[in-house]
Amino acid sequence: MIRQIEALNFRCLRYVKQPLGSFHVLVGPNASGKTTFLEVISFLGRLVSDGPEVAVSERTQTFQDLVFGRS
Repeated sequence: MIRQIEALNFRCLRYVKQPLGSFHVLVGPNASGKTTFLEVISFLGRLVSDGPEVAVSERTQTFQDLVFGRS
């Protein structure tokens, strides 16, 4: 079971560290990063199973698009 999500400079998330329990609810206004938070989990799963090229290419054309502020 995943116990904690931590992401640094991923898309619109500059930094997030969130412990997870057996049940978790994401709540927030539009464009606050809820979907991006879930994308972190999906990206890591694809990264482990298929490698970095596949994980990045199914989301964007360049790695820079996945980095906060594209820098």
